[in-house]
Amino acid sequence: MKNGIICLLIVTISACRQETEKPKSYTSIQLDSSVIHFVEQFIAEEHCEDALNSITIDKILPDSTIITVQTKSAYRRYFTENPRRRTIKIKGVPFFYYDGTEEFLMNIPYDTTEVKFANSHDGEAAWTYVKSGNKVTTYKDGGGPFFYPTFYIPKPKVEFLPPE
Repeated sequence: MKNGIICLLIVTISACRQETEKPKSYTSIQLDSSVIHFVEQFIAEEHCEDALNSITIDKILPDSTIITVQTKSAYRRYFTENPRRRTIKIKGVPFFYYDGTEEFLMNIPYDTTEVKFANSHDGEAAWTYVKSGNKVTTYKDGGGPFFYPTFYIPKPKVEFLPPE
C-alpha cells in the first residue's frame, strides 16, 4: 500500500513538471527537404551569415508556389515595419519566415526589438524557387517577394469548355 502511494506520488509529480521553454523567436516550422536544399545552396553562394535574411512562401495557384529567399543589409526601419515575424534556422543561419498569414495569427507576438548583426551583409541578393506541379525552377536573380516578373508565374491549368 505504501509503495503504491509513493509510486502514485512520483507519477503525479513527474506529470506536473514543466518542460523547459524553447526560445520564443524560433518556431517549430519545418520546411520540405527540397526547399532546405535550395536554402542551403543560397547560404553557400551568397554568404548570408550575420545578415538580415528572409524566406517568403507565396501559394499563387492550387498547384503552384513561389518561394523567395533574400538576404540584405540590416536596417532599423525593418523591425518596426515587420513587427510580427517568425524565425527559423537552416544550417545555423536564422531566417525570418513569412507566408502572408502574419496579420491573422494571434500567436505571433509584436516585436519591434532590433536584432543586432555582427557583420552586416553588403547589398542585397534574392533567389526565387518556383514549384508548379512536379516542375521546379530556380532563378538566382530573383526579386523581392510577392512581386514577380511574368515569366516566374506558371500558367494555370484551366480547361474552358465550349458553349452548349
